[in-house]
Amino acid sequence: AAQAAYANAVAIDYFERLAPLVAGKEHIELLLKLGKVIELVGDWKRAEAVNTEALALAVSLADVKCRASCETALAEVARKQGRFDEALERLDRAARGFETVGDESGTGLVRHLAGTVAAQRGDYSKAVENYEASLVIRERIGDKASMGSLLSNLGIIAEYRGDYDDSRSLHERALQLRTDIGDRRGIGNSTTNLGMIAVLQNRFADARDWFQQSMALNREVGDAWMVALCDHNLANATRGLGE
Repeated sequence: AAQAAYANAVAIDYFERLAPLVAGKEHIELLLKLGKVIELVGDWKRAEAVNTEALALAVSLADVKCRASCETALAEVARKQGRFDEALERLDRAARGFETVGDESGTGLVRHLAGTVAAQRGDYSKAVENYEASLVIRERIGDKASMGSLLSNLGIIAEYRGDYDDSRSLHERALQLRTDIGDRRGIGNSTTNLGMIAVLQNRFADARDWFQQSMALNREVGDAWMVALCDHNLANATRGLGE
């Protein structure tokens, strides 16, 4: 409940107190939840340590699905630190694991993250291929939160390719989906992306409004990485206004 409410310090405290009380697969799932909250608040080194502990346990239990989930979590932390080769190696192992047990949700997540690695490396065609493959899976299983994320990612690729109108449309669709399901963190990301397009189209007052909304939301959910990005973006919008 604390995690869902973005009461991150409280969530971490509860998960840490629970850890000694559970074993086996339940312990792995707990560690991955703990690692995700720690990752959110920006302590990537500790998140990696927690996820590595979960992976070691999954290996010892020969649990294919749990191992794939751990590899995926570690891939995301590696990606955020620019260790792209490692991220892709882990995602490849995770993909094989999820396919072995027939886990569509896991497969969709792997394709999603692989698309983001490709985007960060400048391989936009590969990024779109992965994002669209993931979107098909997410639509089939009705995962609206992930659908919003994928539309957002596709909007970023359209931005990189210089198609700002298409990018804006994709971000607006993502924002609507995220608003419908009350995804505060996702709404914060979408308002950031719409602000970016406004900057690129020289609509600096609009951009500042979007970034201020995003800043408030990201402070609320405690996403340190996005708060830093908002500061950067607000500076660009303010500079564009001549202030």
